[in-house]
Amino acid sequence: MTINQSDNQIRSIRTMAAPALPDRRRVVGPAETFVPELATSEAPLPLTDKRADGRGFDTLRSICASRFILVTFTLGLPCASDASAGVIEHARGSFYMEVGSTKVMCAVYGPRPPQRPRFFSEQGMLDCCVTWAPFASARRKLGFKDSDEQALAATIESALVDSVRLDEYPKLSVDLYVTVLEDGGAVEAAAITCAAGALAHAGIALYDTVVASSAGIVQDRILMDCDANEQKRVQGSLLVSMMPSINETTYVDSRGEVDWNTLIEATEMCLDACIRTRKIIDEALVAAL
Repeated sequence: MTINQSDNQIRSIRTMAAPALPDRRRVVGPAETFVPELATSEAPLPLTDKRADGRGFDTLRSICASRFILVTFTLGLPCASDASAGVIEHARGSFYMEVGSTKVMCAVYGPRPPQRPRFFSEQGMLDCCVTWAPFASARRKLGFKDSDEQALAATIESALVDSVRLDEYPKLSVDLYVTVLEDGGAVEAAAITCAAGALAHAGIALYDTVVASSAGIVQDRILMDCDANEQKRVQGSLLVSMMPSINETTYVDSRGEVDWNTLIEATEMCLDACIRTRKIIDEALVAAL
């Protein structure tokens, strides 16, 4: 055996004996693997004469407008109110709303200079920020903004921007801060109505107070004001907001598989629900004066 051959054998033995260094460029996977669960739609709602909570198909959930003590989560200050308006002390206007188990709170600040840079405009701007409480839904929310909060903020802005007289506030911003305390279903409609009530309570110049309503559709059956369990099992959904005093619609959003005739009927039912809800909002605003 030559000297070169013996040196090569020694190097190979040392290489096999030395521990393998981890590959820092590769993501180390888990030690065990699991078959992923495929996303499947839940079974559709049974078509009976009554819903799970005993309501009829065209019946709305109850809206809270009574005396209560509310501890705010934005300022940490306890406030008492005889109605749903004026629940946050240091805000220019505020509103609290319960629709069934859905609980939403909104505060209005401004008009004031924009808090974040925007493009130059002679008219004012409406800015909305939505925060989901960590305990608001079954899936616990993390501390950073997610797509649900950004989508709800965009929906609220689109539904309310046409009702605010932004020409009265040139180069200023009206800021809405919406907090979802509990998501019990139909949170979009509740958030829009709550934000509109806060704008009215703040004395912001409005063409009218916007009221929103939603419906779920299963086959040809229309379910007004769905709760959280019904929302997961409907085939289509509809969200409508309007200004009842001038009979103008500000926002319409339809999703899922919906027949055209059923969609027209659901829209008319949502508009009628908006008119009925407006009376409750007006009573709450008058009681907060």
